[in-house]
Amino acid sequence: MNLSEILTGKVISGYEAEPIVDRAGNVLAVKIRKDSATPGWFFRQAGKPGNAQKKKVLKEQLSLIDLKTAYFQNNNILCSINIDFDMAAILIQEEEFAELAKSKPFLRLEISEGFPNLSDGRSNRVLQALAEEYRLWLGDLGSGESSLRALQENLYDAVKIDNDFFKIYSKSGIWPVIIKNIMRYCKFIIIEGVDSKEQCHAIEKDIRAVQGGCFKSVRLENIESLNKKFIL
Repeated sequence: MNLSEILTGKVISGYEAEPIVDRAGNVLAVKIRKDSATPGWFFRQAGKPGNAQKKKVLKEQLSLIDLKTAYFQNNNILCSINIDFDMAAILIQEEEFAELAKSKPFLRLEISEGFPNLSDGRSNRVLQALAEEYRLWLGDLGSGESSLRALQENLYDAVKIDNDFFKIYSKSGIWPVIIKNIMRYCKFIIIEGVDSKEQCHAIEKDIRAVQGGCFKSVRLENIESLNKKFIL
C-alpha cells in the first residue's frame, strides 16, 4: 500500500474508525484500527522492534488522520491510535512524526498493559517523555499484564477496561471499589468489547463510555458518514 496513493484516493486505506460512545449515545471518540483486524494484527504487521515497517504504519495513520482534521475539530470528537514502545520512541525522537502528532489536539495515544515497565510510571523515561508531549490513554486494563500501580502517577486521561475483566468482576461486590480506585487516577473510564445493548445498560453511571461491536464502524476515509448519535 503506497501512502501517496492513499492520500490521492486511489487506494482504500484499510483503516476503520471504531466509535467510542458516551452514556447519552454520542460519539465521544473513535479508535483507528485496521478494518476486520483480529487481536494482535496491528503489532504483528508493524514488524520487529525498530524496523521501518513501524514507521510506515505510524506515518500512514497520522497522515490519514491529518486529512480528517476538520472533521475531528468541527465535531469535537477525539481520535485514538495504538502505539508500542518503538512507536513511542519515534514520536519522541523524530521531528517529522512529532510535528504531525502534536499538531492534533484531538489525538490520543493509547498504550496497552504490555508496554515495557509500565508500572514504573514516571520513572520509565520513555513513558515520562511521552506524557510530557502527548495525551495518553491506557488500554486493556485488567488483561493481566499489569496492575493498578500503573495508574498511580496520573499519566492517563482515560483508562479502557478489558471486556473479559469487566464480565468477571462487574457483578461482584468489589466492582464499585475497583471503579472508584481507577477514577482517582484518570478523567474517565471506557469499557472495551461491548457487543450488545444489554451490556451497555448494565454499565454503571461512573463509567463514561463504551466501545465495541454494537456500534458500527466506518472506513477512516469515509469518517464523515459515521453515525454521531446512537440509541442505547
